[in-house]
Amino acid sequence: MAKKRYRVTTQGYLVLSVLLVIIIAILLIAIFSCAPQDRGDALETPGPTLPTQAPPDPTQDPYADLEDTPDPYGQGTPGMDIPSMTNTPPAPEVTNTPMPTVPSGVMTTPSADMMNKATGGELSKGDVNMRQGPGTEYAVVKKGLKKGTSLTIYTEVNGWYFLKLNSDNTYGYIRKDMVKLNGQLGAAATPEPEAPPNTVRGTLNSTVVLRSAPTTADDSNKIKEFYAGQVVYIEYKETGSDGKVFYYLTVAGTSYKGYMWATLIKVNGTVPDKTPD
Repeated sequence: MAKKRYRVTTQGYLVLSVLLVIIIAILLIAIFSCAPQDRGDALETPGPTLPTQAPPDPTQDPYADLEDTPDPYGQGTPGMDIPSMTNTPPAPEVTNTPMPTVPSGVMTTPSADMMNKATGGELSKGDVNMRQGPGTEYAVVKKGLKKGTSLTIYTEVNGWYFLKLNSDNTYGYIRKDMVKLNGQLGAAATPEPEAPPNTVRGTLNSTVVLRSAPTTADDSNKIKEFYAGQVVYIEYKETGSDGKVFYYLTVAGTSYKGYMWATLIKVNGTVPDKTPD
């Protein structure tokens, strides 16, 4: 029996092509319909929840929580007391400079014999230093003494006089050529002269100016300065034009007479008032 052969016609090809297009279209529709759904799911996946901030309260102090917090940068925070950042230099160290020690062997006070044989004197030059010992290598005791300063001289040591400042009883040494002696050094002390009749003995307790009139308002009446320890003989007292009381007196051991302010003199007795003329 002869086999039957099938022959694909043009119409069959057309049918196959249409079926193939339909299948491809279905596949494409399925692919595109799934893809957007997947992307949508990915985009709609919720992320981490962020805290919500409440709007600021205008009645609340924004710096209230910072009031007790130190400011590390020193800029300051409203409501804070910022300590001063001023650098205070350390106080200088105070040291007490000790007085120079008098070298051993240097005389500091006169003996009784020296006091008995001392003589008076005064500085013949100005701007003179008194030292602890007989030489410029010794420390200065008094600096810049004035010409005419009253002295008591006790003895000579290597071209220097050991002496006393009569103004404050300070002992020390002054070069011999700076001193004028009023008597002979080493002789017995001249006894105090007898007080003139009808006078009261007094002693100066400070530096006092002898004046030609009973007033301190006029410097033209100055005669001479005398120092503490000087003996005077007072005749009477008188109130000056400036209301101060003055003594009219004679300076013991000299020919000087005049007025001195009574407040600066220690009196051994009662001074009478001036007798009216």
